[in-house]
Amino acid sequence: RARKVCSGAYHTCSVEKDGSVMCWGKNGFGQLGDNSQVDKVNATAVSEIDSATSVACGVCHTCASLTNGTVMCWGDNSQKQLGLDIGLINVPTAVPDISDVTSVAANSYHTCALLTDGTITCWGYNANGQIGVGSSENLITTPTAVSGITTATSLGVGMSHTCAVLLSGGVLCWGKNDNGQLGDGTTTNRLTSTPVSGINSATSVGAGNFHTCAPFCRAVE
Repeated sequence: RARKVCSGAYHTCSVEKDGSVMCWGKNGFGQLGDNSQVDKVNATAVSEIDSATSVACGVCHTCASLTNGTVMCWGDNSQKQLGLDIGLINVPTAVPDISDVTSVAANSYHTCALLTDGTITCWGYNANGQIGVGSSENLITTPTAVSGITTATSLGVGMSHTCAVLLSGGVLCWGKNDNGQLGDGTTTNRLTSTPVSGINSATSVGAGNFHTCAPFCRAVE
């Protein structure tokens, strides 16, 4: 009955058809959200979530967007990837100051959310500019709008970079670029969103640790 799934470094979670979230794997930071820090070899229900629309897995944290437009996060918070001013937490906790969310994405130590108005907000580790706010301030502790994006339709979060597909079909990326993962023809880190070269009809985007991919439409000849 799983509709969506995410994989972190050592754990996996799914959104079920009924809106619940199931997680399994390593749980030393409470990333399974079952109010424990005990590893689980079988899928285990996340506490108090019954209306999830998406789920995102970081290294040791997890977040879910809900049908009411809010976001819940749990697990490791050493880099403020939960968007909360607390330490690690074993149960889902609402991220403050965020609403109208349609989906959430995460990787290593930062988290981003796509909003209904086409904007993106991110929080967590930012040493490489992956939050997209025009600085490399080490930690962004609360959800903060990514500069220059108003028409996003989907997003992908890599280890130290982030990308978004726009309504136009273009793709913007920002953050670490030492392996060319931003696709702008350079290996220069970008603190704000930067266009990917040669893409104007992308339908989605996926970001790995050191690379990015996007499927796109091609006209039939």
